[in-house]
Amino acid sequence: MKKAFLRAGMAVLMLTCVLFTQFNVYADGSAYIDVPEGTQTGSSVTVYLNVQCDSNIGTISCNFSYDESILQFVSSDYASGGGGELVIPAAFPDSPSSQMTLDFNFNAIAEGDALVSVSGYVFDAEGTVIADLSAESSVTVGGTLPPEPDEPDEPEETTTTTTAAESSVPEESKPIETTETVIETEAPAETQITEDAEPVQADVVSSAKSSSSSKAENERTDLAKKLTVPLLIILAVLILALVIITVWIKNRMKKK
Repeated sequence: MKKAFLRAGMAVLMLTCVLFTQFNVYADGSAYIDVPEGTQTGSSVTVYLNVQCDSNIGTISCNFSYDESILQFVSSDYASGGGGELVIPAAFPDSPSSQMTLDFNFNAIAEGDALVSVSGYVFDAEGTVIADLSAESSVTVGGTLPPEPDEPDEPEETTTTTTAAESSVPEESKPIETTETVIETEAPAETQITEDAEPVQADVVSSAKSSSSSKAENERTDLAKKLTVPLLIILAVLILALVIITVWIKNRMKKK
């Protein structure tokens, strides 16, 4: 009987350990991808990954995926790779901060909607995971940029001189006066040509705050739902273990 109770207690402890190791609870964090609007084929594109956590960020380690048929990777201070997949092994802020922004530069090489996504983890200064990253967005690329018109050549100033031929005339006749006519053509005013402005990055200050708060609230709700069932199971197991131990102690007391 004693061995049976001991085996039951060991089983309860093992089950409790398994349940706790299966559910890792990270600190609250959020990530979103900021993409420009009005992108056209042949223009440059800068995509921003914004990360925000409850505690200071040590390093960010993640993978960044993009549609290589529409976007061509150019450069990034944090990532390397190509062919539709970038690797960010360890990006860290210049000074202690709970926020960080990573930028990625591309060329738009074709029309369409290019899906961009990120997945990975955020670590603190001691190397402990404090948040996992998961976000995606889409870069819409339109038609080719129109060519810039050439500036018209400035016409040269032209002067025309007309002189009447001298001829012998009787003294009574008046001499023919020589006249000079100067025709000046003014150059037309230079046409100011406004270059097509490069795409303006969308102002994301207000949208970032609302998006961050809504995502954080959704993550808290999902986390509460995920933890409810495991916690109830753990509570039931602990109650069962307490009952078994109580019965065993009573039986020991009766034998004595």
